[in-house]
Amino acid sequence: MCITERMTEACYETAKSIFPIKDKITESAKTVEKETGMNLNSVKDYIRNFFSMINGEKVEFAMSKADAHYYFEHIYNDFGIEKLINAIFSFQRYLNCDNQNHPGLQELVNSFMNEYVFQNLKIGKIATFVLLPILNSNCLTEEEINSLQDKRYCNETFNLYIPVLKIYENKNAYRYYSAQKHLIFYGKSKFLVTNDWYEDEKRHNMKPLCDWILKYMHKLC
Repeated sequence: MCITERMTEACYETAKSIFPIKDKITESAKTVEKETGMNLNSVKDYIRNFFSMINGEKVEFAMSKADAHYYFEHIYNDFGIEKLINAIFSFQRYLNCDNQNHPGLQELVNSFMNEYVFQNLKIGKIATFVLLPILNSNCLTEEEINSLQDKRYCNETFNLYIPVLKIYENKNAYRYYSAQKHLIFYGKSKFLVTNDWYEDEKRHNMKPLCDWILKYMHKLC
């Protein structure tokens, strides 16, 4: 059965109205099925996808590019940029972890990250809302974590004067987020993350940071 925009809208609005109560999914899905003629299991899948997207968890069920676009756009309008970032990450995890070959969905994920996130947020917000979740996702290799502690690598990659990561030694450090707010865990190690990001006429960290995020976002799982 072809899923129409009316069906997608009904699933989205129903999911929004019952979130975060999962026990209401089945009964609510039956109402959508009755009103739209959409397959009951598909309705439940679309409602569960909404829950996953809001929470930033991996989407478990297939969705067309048009329907994912509808969800992204309406999550942004209804819940704001942070929940949109969660939704983007949830779809990226789906594409990565299940080895999905959906260039159209990947294009959609990238376009929303570029056009809604990168173009609307200041660099400090991009660092906290987008970079930090990637660093804390355990998707990076030990080699990549080591590179982010290397001053030369960070200068060449991000145009930074200091490393992105610094071993946490039970005290805060100048030009790094406080451990009380943002601490990165990798294996048995803890790291501070630099807050020394600029987008002025002297320091241009924005494009290098966004390029790095797009590259390593594809490792989220």
